[in-house]
Amino acid sequence: MDSINDSMAHILGTSRIPQPRAIVTAADCMRASPITFRQEQHIQEVIDVLLKEKISGGPVCDEHYKLVGIISEMDCLRAVASGDYDGEQHQDERLVKELMTKECITVTPHDDIYRMAHLFDQHNIRRLPVIEDGVVIGQVSRRDLLAKIKHLV
Repeated sequence: MDSINDSMAHILGTSRIPQPRAIVTAADCMRASPITFRQEQHIQEVIDVLLKEKISGGPVCDEHYKLVGIISEMDCLRAVASGDYDGEQHQDERLVKELMTKECITVTPHDDIYRMAHLFDQHNIRRLPVIEDGVVIGQVSRRDLLAKIKHLV
C-alpha cells in the first residue's frame, strides 16, 4: 500500500512531495555566550569593548548571568551627550547601571523567527537576549536573524 505522500506525489506528477521546512528558532540563530557587561563597569570600558568587538550592545548580567539590563551604543552616546550638555567633565566614570535599559524584551530558545521579527519591529530594538531558566544563554541581533533567513531562501 502506498503512503499518503506517495499517493500525493503520483497525483501531482512528481517523484516526491517537498517536506515543509522546520521553523527556525532563537536557538538556531543566536550567538551563544554573548559578550556581557556588569552593572559596576565604567561606561568607557563598555565603549572600548563595543568598538573592539564590533557590536552595538549587549546584556548586562549579575554574577549568576541573570539579566538585569541591556547597554547599547545609544546609551553610551547619551552618556557622552549629557556630560557635554550638563557640563560634566567625567562622563567616562559613569557606571553601566546608571545608563542601561532595565526593561528588557527577551526570547526563549524556542521562540521562532516570526516572533523575533515582530519584536524587533514593534519595539525598534537591535538585540534580543535569549533566556533559559532565568539565565542569559545567548543573544539574537537583527543581523543574526537576517543572516539565518538568507540561508533559508
